[in-house]
Amino acid sequence: QRKIIVRKGDLLRYGYARMKELNNIPALTSFNLAMENFPELNSRKMKLESEKASLKSRRIGDSRIFEIEKELREIRQQIRSYEGNLVEKAKIVGTTISKAVVDAVVYKKSSFDIVILDEASMVYIPQACFAAGLAKKHFICFGDFRQLTPIAQSETPIVERWLLQDIYEHLNISTDIDKEKYHPWLVLLNEQRRMHPKISWFVNSKVYNMNLCDHPKVEAKLKTITEKFPFAGHAISMIDLISTCNVCSK
Repeated sequence: QRKIIVRKGDLLRYGYARMKELNNIPALTSFNLAMENFPELNSRKMKLESEKASLKSRRIGDSRIFEIEKELREIRQQIRSYEGNLVEKAKIVGTTISKAVVDAVVYKKSSFDIVILDEASMVYIPQACFAAGLAKKHFICFGDFRQLTPIAQSETPIVERWLLQDIYEHLNISTDIDKEKYHPWLVLLNEQRRMHPKISWFVNSKVYNMNLCDHPKVEAKLKTITEKFPFAGHAISMIDLISTCNVCSK
């Protein structure tokens, strides 16, 4: 077997990461890696932000805040430039489709051999086409053709055609699959390992037109849950609460 060596910066998450786990790994996100490579810049940035917060808390609206903001903008531009260099050198880059569309660091990089688009059913058709255009060799879409389509506020005909449909609807995959017509590019991943068969049967019959299959071991895997009190032996239970005073709280 060939040994794969992953060096620092080869695998990179570009852009703001919501997951704390990603931000806790300095070498994984472009921002943290840039700060690691230029600690004096990070130190200056933190001092300026602290001073700005202190001035604002005391409600001091002098010219110093303006000067701080101006210097912070220059620092952010430097950081962005460093991040761009990291993206250019990386072997694998992870980012959002929104950032890919608006950020020149992504769409001007011409060395993407393969582009993988996940959760494609939530992506606007023009965005999916844009992502495909970034790939020199292969473009791969992952997603659920039965999930909710993208959201848009307007309801004009052009919006309904290009923004309120996903790529699966655009290619008629959502309707053709029920007629056992398969798009030539489609690979159907129809085996599920998440739900108990009694739950998946409900989803299968109501949503997936019986195209879904259960992995042979999924029932045994979930046995510790289905045997628990108060409905032992029942993977799914329907309870009528219409006569009760029920309240939802968080």
